[in-house]
Amino acid sequence: TASRRLQQTLSQILPQDASTAAKAALVTTENRRGVAVLTIRNPPVNALSENVSSELAIAIAKANVDPAVRAIVITGAGGSFIAGADISSFQRLQQGQETVENFRAFLMKSHEMLFS
Repeated sequence: TASRRLQQTLSQILPQDASTAAKAALVTTENRRGVAVLTIRNPPVNALSENVSSELAIAIAKANVDPAVRAIVITGAGGSFIAGADISSFQRLQQGQETVENFRAFLMKSHEMLFS
């Protein structure tokens, strides 16, 4: 069923860091006459971060199983789309707080989600 597919997809993409749930939504969803408009809200330039990627993946998964949704549009708030990766990810890499493998996995997951 659609509900089961959504649960399976969400279990694969939900962030491991529970603290993200307490923050303001980085991706909002609005249904405009059958079109799910997903708006990235990560000022100032809507940089792609792990949290944005996770929220976007969740929003896409929900829209994909919603029978009222015929199409999905991804946009950025404030006049800019994704202006690149969040540079704090690079800083964590340089400081040894992030592994290259984890960072590469994040980039691959983001690419796959946006372009598949």
